Amino acid sequence: MNTTTRNASASEWVGLGGAGSELGYLVQDGTDEFVDGAGHVSYTGWIEDTYTKDYYETWNLPIARCNDHVYAEVDSNFDSDGYDYYIVDTSTYDFSHTEYWPLSNGSTGECLVENPNDKGQYPNFANFNAIAFTGCDINSTGINDLPHNYYNMWSNGHEMAATGSISGNGNYSIKWDAPN
Repeated sequence: MNTTTRNASASEWVGLGGAGSELGYLVQDGTDEFVDGAGHVSYTGWIEDTYTKDYYETWNLPIARCNDHVYAEVDSNFDSDGYDYYIVDTSTYDFSHTEYWPLSNGSTGECLVENPNDKGQYPNFANFNAIAFTGCDINSTGINDLPHNYYNMWSNGHEMAATGSISGNGNYSIKWDAPN
């Protein structure tokens, strides 16, 4: 994590649903990084279900470090039991969780980076340099073999992050360009 951009945050996450006929059900999990005004970095993991009753759970990752590999998975209706299942696994912390929330049928999904707190305490987009996503898939099919869109992050006419081309089984990177 490059700490030259202060009061900044970035979020990397995976999710299922939220588009098409799913009526807004989005189940997701991921990690956030925060760079405070002094340049100190902190990391959190989180899970969320967005619908009429938005559920959000977060926890600190006190010994996480830049370049740690993170495995994130979200399954909706895992094992056809009516429950959603979440995994966030870092080299320093393992978390899995099951909830009974509205189900996403998994017909849409995403793996992305965004600025989660662009209007709050951390208005800048943290300089993560580049993040590699590997194995981004929906229902065991790599996103490169599914209809997909590329979105780059823009603010006030400036590109903040650029998405690379998808290869292999849903492998690609996102490169940071600007803080705001």
